[in-house]
Amino acid sequence: MSHFAKIENGVVVTVMVAEQEYIDNVDGTYVQTSYNTFGGIHYGQDGKPDGGLALRKNFAGIGMIYDADLDAFYEPQPYASWSLNEEKCVWESPVEYPENAFFHGSVEWNEDAVSWEKVYWPAPSDSEGNVFGSWTWNETTEMWTPPVEYPEDKSTPYTWNENSLSWVEIEFPETLDV
Repeated sequence: MSHFAKIENGVVVTVMVAEQEYIDNVDGTYVQTSYNTFGGIHYGQDGKPDGGLALRKNFAGIGMIYDADLDAFYEPQPYASWSLNEEKCVWESPVEYPENAFFHGSVEWNEDAVSWEKVYWPAPSDSEGNVFGSWTWNETTEMWTPPVEYPEDKSTPYTWNENSLSWVEIEFPETLDV
């Protein structure tokens, strides 16, 4: 059994697992795709490159492009300024992705400015959406910081009380009436 992508007008419309014999006898254009392939690299079950055949550069997905000239699958162009790396068949921004952005998850692409821009996490708030005015943004950690550290007892759940500017233990009922 192998994975096959059905192609209509150069776009993947479905992906299925089938025997080659079935594909040979069904209407439509089907192209084999490799589940373990991304960016021109084949990965083993451990998630590490294994030197296997990187069939058609990327595993096909619905809505992806099949480029017959490159014999490859790739996503539609995300932004006009991005260019296709034809060796890997992945789109690349004209500006290098910031070094520590993945760890913090704090940037997004701005096409108008043709740059990566910081995105700040929303200010913490209570269940009614009232923002905690006592918390401050820490530029170093890129996180909101309460005026009082979280209690050391990590086995007990706490919630922030903005009125008392303190952490309050969450109390749960002994039993639930069902």
